[in-house]
Amino acid sequence: RWNATNIAFARPLQWYVALLGSQVIPFEYAGIVSGNISLGPRGEGSPEIKIDHADHYEFLITHHKIIVDVALRRAEIEKQVKSVADSIGGAASFEPGLLDEVTNLVEQPTAILGSFDDDYLKLPGTVLITVMRKHQRYFPVFNPKTAKLKPNFVAVRNGPDADNDLVQIGNEGVLRARFADANYFYQQDIKQPLESYVPKLVTLTFQSKLGSMLDKTERLKKLVEPISKLLNLGNEVQRDAEIRTAKKIAHLCKADLVTSMVVDFTSLQGEMGREYYKLDPQATDAVADGIYEHYLPRYAGDEVAHNNSSIIVALADKLDSIAGLFAVGLGPKGNADPFALRRAAIGVVQTLIENDKRFSLRNGLLAAMQLLPVKWDKAALDAAHGFIMDRAKVVLGDLGLRYDVVDAVLAEHGDDPATAHANALQLNEAV
Repeated sequence: RWNATNIAFARPLQWYVALLGSQVIPFEYAGIVSGNISLGPRGEGSPEIKIDHADHYEFLITHHKIIVDVALRRAEIEKQVKSVADSIGGAASFEPGLLDEVTNLVEQPTAILGSFDDDYLKLPGTVLITVMRKHQRYFPVFNPKTAKLKPNFVAVRNGPDADNDLVQIGNEGVLRARFADANYFYQQDIKQPLESYVPKLVTLTFQSKLGSMLDKTERLKKLVEPISKLLNLGNEVQRDAEIRTAKKIAHLCKADLVTSMVVDFTSLQGEMGREYYKLDPQATDAVADGIYEHYLPRYAGDEVAHNNSSIIVALADKLDSIAGLFAVGLGPKGNADPFALRRAAIGVVQTLIENDKRFSLRNGLLAAMQLLPVKWDKAALDAAHGFIMDRAKVVLGDLGLRYDVVDAVLAEHGDDPATAHANALQLNEAV
């Protein structure tokens, strides 16, 4: 809240340019009146820019070396970052979300090379990348031959290339402090095996009526067998092996939530669990991958769990959350989805479809509800089931299938997303 109007806004509102042709569209908001005067970059002393016609806006602003067009600005940033990384024989990593964020943070992009101490490369790469991307909006640089991180990064400053050496030193200093924190957390965490963090999950609440994350962990372990039966996995010997591995994953998959690293860098959940578990001499790849994969998919376009044991725990985790929160009346309402249940439901559907696993959603939810510490009824089960079915409709539609085809197959096979998907593909070709 920046002035006497008491209106809340992320940054101080300074001016509005509002034009239809050459005519100013008059309005007032937060005590500021619209007009046809903009201000140039602070590096130029914020000169006034009079815009006499809406059609002249882009030309006048570009004259001050501001790239107005978002697509052009994005392309310019990508070109500059690539050029800077190429200058040291490296390859910059362009994570789309980061590139979009930086594009919207700057108006006069200038890419700058930075470096850090080689000793930090002893930390897991995922830690360094997360610190650079999430906290500093830097682009990591890799060795194109080995695909390993180089002790470099590319930052994008907002403004011309004056005093770049000073800006570089400042960025390196900030990153050095961030890496020092991460290294401290990592060294503290690895003093104990991942297993030792499991009991501490009792201090972390999942939901007040559904208990702690330790309670959730115990439910996941119990859900492994009913979920595996519903998936109808292989022969008895294979199924028993998958169940043993899945129970180990379920036991450890939430443990990293109480480590210092994940408390500070929450986006590393699952990834740090995998890294810490791999320090155990008895660690297996299947369990390590499952600890990470059970969170998948985390966002649109993300990969899904692929190993059977990982699939079991991924489904158990998401079904427990959906069943539990619907049972206590906390299903999403309108745009509010504080527990990310829409993402969880889409994750269930995508995991089953991409792995072509036949599975009854209703029976899976029923198995989850039977383990809850609260009373539930058929209405809650029906609501949770319908919720996932609605997400299945979205997923199938996003795959390019006709809406009437999707409606038809879901009416008949909606409880089994993989079967619905297979039939939808056939029907889509036939109509």
